[in-house]
Formats: sequence, structure tokens, C-alpha cells
Amino acid sequence: MHLRRSSQNKIHNALIIGWPQGLLVDGTNTVADMKGGTSAFIKNSIIAGSTTATFKSTDAAFQTEMPTWFTGLGGKTFATTAEVKLADAFNLANPNPMPTVGSPVFTGAATPPSDGFFDATANYIGAFGYRDWTAGWSSLNITVPEKETEIIAGDIKANLTLTSNKSYTLKGIVRVMSGATLTIEPGTTIYGENASQGSLVIKPGGKIMAEGTADKPIVFTSEFTKAGSTKTPNYGDWGGIILLGNAPINVAGGKALIEGPGDEYGGTDAEDNSGVMKYVRIEYPGIAYSLNNEINGLTLGGVGSKTKLEYIQVSYSGDDSFEFFGGTVNAKYLIAYRGWDDDFDTDFGYSGKLQFL
Repeated sequence: MHLRRSSQNKIHNALIIGWPQGLLVDGTNTVADMKGGTSAFIKNSIIAGSTTATFKSTDAAFQTEMPTWFTGLGGKTFATTAEVKLADAFNLANPNPMPTVGSPVFTGAATPPSDGFFDATANYIGAFGYRDWTAGWSSLNITVPEKETEIIAGDIKANLTLTSNKSYTLKGIVRVMSGATLTIEPGTTIYGENASQGSLVIKPGGKIMAEGTADKPIVFTSEFTKAGSTKTPNYGDWGGIILLGNAPINVAGGKALIEGPGDEYGGTDAEDNSGVMKYVRIEYPGIAYSLNNEINGLTLGGVGSKTKLEYIQVSYSGDDSFEFFGGTVNAKYLIAYRGWDDDFDTDFGYSGKLQFL
């Protein structure tokens, strides 16, 4: 990168890779502006694989200072391009600039401003992160590598955010406990582990904030959908999602134990809020523990009316796609696709409103 002729560039999250000279700052005014750090700077960036010089300047004193100056602004340097872990960026016939698992581009980036122009979800260094924005219109034929996968297990007792630059695997029954909120970024994929019947339970008082978008849905699916899997995804590959609340249910005492894991739900708060699920796909869930004791694709127990459920698709469920056990939650734009049992099932005096099923 050559900055010259009184350039006043404010640069964040740049990936400068494979050039003989990494960063050249040229000219008295440009050097002064860069050193001042207000009208011009380069922050949170990576320089890698520079064969001649990583840093160079027409100002000899500043050239000596540049390594410390660069790292002080969140910069990182690597001796080779391989250390950046891009898929195949220098293949001239069919370049693939996507970062792979463990790439340093996924750490240390600045968050872009939410000003209506910048994509604030681009929390990585360089032009490519977890989405191929060249697909469908450019002549490039990029293969998006698998994301780094993180295991989620046990009880979630404090607020937790699942970011879209990774994928996640539910191991066993994962519970979001009362007082905790699980936030899931748009475009995130969560796998359910087959062997442990991975499932997600939102306990009464806990919340899920899973608000995808039409072009970046949140996907819960079988681990056998991963690239390279030797098994074909099928009905009931994992448990499912169970959302529980404190809204009224029509049983003696006003509380019950949910089918499957047996967590308690129900209460007297018709306006209870268990969070948001919007633009969410749930694929290959649904397992039966025993007769009339199953985990459905999406199970809703005593969920209150302040919970928001919209644009949810359950596909290939091994039991019901959607089942409502009491509660007052409203929902719209629900798709039940090729489920094994009921598409929509209601029990225990469910009294919400449904539209566009």
C-alpha cells in the first residue's frame, strides 16, 4: 500500500498481503498526518508476506518508528502469506480469498460504524470474512470454507453471544437459565450433535434473541450437513429447540414438566417475554424419548405474548414441527415442511394468535 501526495486516508481493517513492500508512506505531509493520527491513519490491519520491506517511508526516522507505530494502532504483521490462512488467494486461474479456520483476520478488527453505508457486521480484517459477496454476479468461483466450530454444552448462566464468524455445535441438553440471554447473530449456523441428541432449552426467565434477516437467516441443523460428512442428514438427527415461559397453561396448579428433558414451565404472566426468534430455520430435529414424550422441532411451553416469533421454518422434523403447550405467544409466517408427525399441535389451553402458517 502506497500512501503519498498528502493523502489523508483513514483506514481500518485492511489486509495487505503478498506485496514486495507492505506499507510505504511517502511525502512530508503524509508522514506528518500519519504520525498525528487524526486526519490520516491505518488501524486494526494486517501486513503479511512482504518480501522486500514490511515498512518503508521517505522519512528515515519515521521508517524506524513504523513497526511500533503500526502495532500500537492494532496492527499485526506476518512473515509469510500462509500465516494468514486464506483458502487459495494466489491461484491466478481460480483465486479463493476466503479465510479458513484459525485465520488471524477474525481477531482484532474494528467494528464498522452503523451509519447507513458500512456493513457493521463485517467484524473481520480484509474484504472477506464468512460471506462470499462475489457469488452470482462476478466471474470468480469461490468456495466458502467451513467456519471454526465451537462446542456449546451445559447450562448458560450469563449472557452469551454466538457470532456469525463461527459455527457452533450443541452437545447434549444446553439450557439458557433464568436471568441469562442467548443472543445469536444473523447468519450463524448451529449444529445439533447426533450422539448426544443436542438440544437447546430456554428456561422460564431466560431469553433467546435470535433475530436473523431474510438474506442472513439463523440456521439450526444436523451436524451431517457439514461439508465432508460421511452421513446423510435425516429426520431426528438432533433434539430441537424448547422455549419455555411463565405464561398460563391449562393444568392443575398452573405448572407442568415439558416433554423430553422435563423442565418446569407455566405461570401467571400472560405477557411474559422469552425473547425473539425471527428468520430462523430448524432442520432435521425431533426425537422421541418414549410414547407421547418427544422433543419437537420447536416446542413452546407457557410462552408469553411479549415473545416475538416470525419467519420460522421447521423442516424434516422427526416429530411435530411446532407444538404449543399452553401460553399466549403470537406467531406468524411459520413453515412446517415435511415433518414426520403433526405440522402444528396445540395443548394445555394455548390461547395465542397465529397467521400465515
